This record gives sequence, C-alpha cells and structure tokens, in this order.
Amino acid sequence: MADEPKSNGNGGPPATTPAHGQHLFVRSQYRRVRPQAVRRLVAKVREVCPWLTEADVPLARSWSQLELLSDEVFCRLYRDGIVTEKGEPKALVNTLRQLRNTQIAIGNQLGLSPRARLEITRGDSASALDAVSKRIEEAVATDASDESA
Repeated sequence: MADEPKSNGNGGPPATTPAHGQHLFVRSQYRRVRPQAVRRLVAKVREVCPWLTEADVPLARSWSQLELLSDEVFCRLYRDGIVTEKGEPKALVNTLRQLRNTQIAIGNQLGLSPRARLEITRGDSASALDAVSKRIEEAVATDASDESA
C-alpha cells in the first residue's frame, strides 16, 4: 500500500508531489539533440524581427521547427510526386497543408507577415499589442535611419 498515491483530501485526484528537479515547464529530453538548424533559424528570425522579445523565443522556435518539417515534407513530395499510383493525392499533401497552416498562425502571432504587422501596429485596445506596436515602429524607424545613413 506504500506505492499508492495519497489522496488530496477532497475526493479529487491523488496529490502528486514533484520529484526533485521537476519544474512547472516540461524539459525536453531531446534538448541536446535539437537540430542546430532550428537554433540557427531562430537566431535569424530574431535578427530580422527586432520587435521580438525573449518571451517570443518559444514561439519562434516552434515556427522554425515547422519551417524545417514543412521543407522536408515538401522535398519528399517534390521528389516522389504528389499522387499515388492510383492517382490519388498522397497523405503528405494534407500533412504539408496542416504544417503550413499551423506555421502561418504562429507567424501571425509573431508578426512575421505584412498583414500581421499592420494589425499589430493599428494598436488594438490590448496594451500588449500597443507595446509590440511600439517595438515594431522603433525597429522600422531604426532601419530607415540606417538606410538613409
């Protein structure tokens, strides 16, 4: 009976105590083998999008991972063709569409498309968007002054 989890006292699920070294956020067991390409792409995204902050890095990492996966799927479809021997679209076509749709949604949250940047700079009522808008305007102003110099 010593192996049974303890009840939380109110009839709910058993209370669990985090083991030593466990944290609120999941630590990826693959962190050491994460492709260097993802890290390079995240760095490039941060370089060309100066309005991104440290808090945006996980989203930028997800976008970068999707970019690499989408590229891999596209290359396989390009190499092997998009239809089966029966003339039906391969399942990878749908996979590529899903990857790209997810990537576009994340990219819009990061302000990676002109439309997303325009919506952010319009300054919707949320103060977070106002802060991002200000960072974008500052970055654009800095780029403009660099180009004129």
